[in-house]
Amino acid sequence: MPSRHIEGKIGAHDRHQFELKLGYQLDPSLSKNKYNMELYMFIPKSLGINRATYAKRHFFGDIQSYIRFKTPFFTFDSLVDPSNKLSPLTRIKAVFNTTKDKKKLITELKLYACTVRVALRNSIIQMRKNIRKNETAPLKKDLNAACTGLTKCLDALRALQQSLWGPDVHEDVRTAYRHADEYIGIVSDGLLNSFHNTIIASNLDTNLANELSSIIKPLIISEFRHRSQLGYATYALGSENEQFLYRKSMLKKIITNILFLETHTLEGLTIAKDIIFAAAAGIAMIIFVVVSFWAGQKWRTTSMPFALALVLAYIVKDRFKDWFKIIFSRKMTRWFSDYKTNITDPATDTKIGICKHAFSFISEKNVPADILDMRRHNTPPDFWPQEETIKYEKDVLLKPRPILKTHRRLHDITDIVRFNVHQFLDRMDESYEIKRAIDPETFETKEFKCARTYHVNIILKLENEIHRFRLVLNQNGIKRIEEVPHPTLSIKDAGDTESLHFG
Repeated sequence: MPSRHIEGKIGAHDRHQFELKLGYQLDPSLSKNKYNMELYMFIPKSLGINRATYAKRHFFGDIQSYIRFKTPFFTFDSLVDPSNKLSPLTRIKAVFNTTKDKKKLITELKLYACTVRVALRNSIIQMRKNIRKNETAPLKKDLNAACTGLTKCLDALRALQQSLWGPDVHEDVRTAYRHADEYIGIVSDGLLNSFHNTIIASNLDTNLANELSSIIKPLIISEFRHRSQLGYATYALGSENEQFLYRKSMLKKIITNILFLETHTLEGLTIAKDIIFAAAAGIAMIIFVVVSFWAGQKWRTTSMPFALALVLAYIVKDRFKDWFKIIFSRKMTRWFSDYKTNITDPATDTKIGICKHAFSFISEKNVPADILDMRRHNTPPDFWPQEETIKYEKDVLLKPRPILKTHRRLHDITDIVRFNVHQFLDRMDESYEIKRAIDPETFETKEFKCARTYHVNIILKLENEIHRFRLVLNQNGIKRIEEVPHPTLSIKDAGDTESLHFG
């Protein structure tokens, strides 16, 4: 079965978690699409992460997985175009003028909020690219277009309010409208303020920076006032703004839940373990029986040597059983997954795929040559560190036809995996060391602050592409994630500074 293309990005989610986001492109010409990902983590031995201290239950306890539809892309203009039958706004109006179906109205309101966010995010990503490339000529025009487009989308949504407050509209629909309005306002505030910070921090011409700032500020302020007037979540100086962050998080879950697929995870090795462990017990029992027969032929059954031989055989039997269990357990991930996840489309309650996960520590001799070559590229042999190697493999099988039959706008799948590194930090030394030394400029003894970091190298294999990243850690958590260049590495321009795109 041919494998399909995967795209993705890696970035820090917070100081204790990094996030791997994979995009699976669906191919309806095939009844089944298969995707494979292998992740290798090369961990310094000094961190104490090994087979004895970091079992499978620790690893799978440290990862979180989410799988959902990729948000469909619309431009601002296509979202408010009444002739665009795929636009959530057009569908809201059509449903309202006919059945007023509660479920459909709520779904389209949520999808509209998601698509407006993506339209604004993509516009800002492109403008950030232009700033980095010093292509400043289109910036003013592009920012005007983004702010105008966002305003049109907000106005179009708010124009529905009077109709939605009619007596024949369910209260749940009005609640969904308020959630969509508040969510778009909050995420737009974050994106616009973030881009405004980029404008301030960049080396743009002062006049241009001031012009861009004058375009973006009025929209930020007017939307802030809109949220304040309606009692939506806002932030304030001198406050911890706990309620704002909590509300933002809850709204994200409420709005984006229409994109998420249902998953049910089972332990993949249960039956295999039972069979293999039974075989181990059987082999151990055969050894015991053979020794018993041999001892019975050599000594009388009432003699002390016979009794000692049976005791020894019993001890050896139990030890062999345990040894076989350990050996088979280590080899099992070659043939069996540790866990498998059934993927279901909640819209139809149809199983649309399956995901299998396998984890193991592997010795250096078992690391594939291309992976080891990527790890050691441009590193002299004398500098090859002592490391433990973790392998995490994920196989995904999706059925595109039932997906595309039900969803005209949801074409691709996004798989999000978050890795928590808190257990990697336990044995780290202090994040900074103070060095007292003579300053070569002043010839005086001064204190120099030296940052201490640890490097976990990550090699990611997606089908036939291999990518390398360096996770830089200190005692406080993730400091940064770096791309490690390699002749075969293919990294896309991400358009943001927090994630590295690849694929």
